[in-house]
Amino acid sequence: MKKFISIIILSLFLFGNAQTNEDVAKIIENCADNAQLKEDNKFIENYRLEYGLQNEIKITSENLESNKRMIVFLEEEIDLIENKWDDEEKFFKDHYNEYLSSGLLNKNVSYLSLFSDKWLKTITGDLRYQDRYRKKIMSNYFVNKDFTYREILKALDDNKRWAKEKEDRINYWKTEKGKNEFNLKLNNKVNHLKKSISSSKQKELKNKLNNSDYVELFKLCEQVRMESPILFDTKFK
Repeated sequence: MKKFISIIILSLFLFGNAQTNEDVAKIIENCADNAQLKEDNKFIENYRLEYGLQNEIKITSENLESNKRMIVFLEEEIDLIENKWDDEEKFFKDHYNEYLSSGLLNKNVSYLSLFSDKWLKTITGDLRYQDRYRKKIMSNYFVNKDFTYREILKALDDNKRWAKEKEDRINYWKTEKGKNEFNLKLNNKVNHLKKSISSSKQKELKNKLNNSDYVELFKLCEQVRMESPILFDTKFK
């Protein structure tokens, strides 16, 4: 029995010595390819989740709510211009020198550019009105009433159109036809990714090693092989 085990060990030893650098490199490459394949499959799985129908509906719905918040805000702005412009403009002119000395005035900044969805969600009540007026001072709001009105009216029309487009898109995705069409496009994109990944695997090792991520996988496989070369080579040969 001991003699038989000795023969096996000797055979494995001779097998290891018979390997060329090219043989070893190929085995390590197989290991790196296997690790890369797992990462690629995980990437494709995450891609399906990230760009899948449910997530697209979720993201589009969130953007729709943002448009709706902006619509409410802009409708309030239209109402202020139509009904309170004279009062606000008079107050602005009365305090113009004060604003000028404090460095608040900036006629080169668009009024609407100072608002974000976060502001629309969090600023409420009196603070909302006060901060809105402060932003008017810090922008081109009072430079020209007609220009300001047109700018806000255009933004309102745009957001209404965008909201309608998103609503229609969500409703269509919820139909059987829309769902199938979306999934068909997603599958085509995934298949394109798979082909790209497959073609990358066919490259020569020297070309694969131009990719820093692949280099790290190759190094890792090389280190693992050092711990148990026979077992490693048997698995990845």
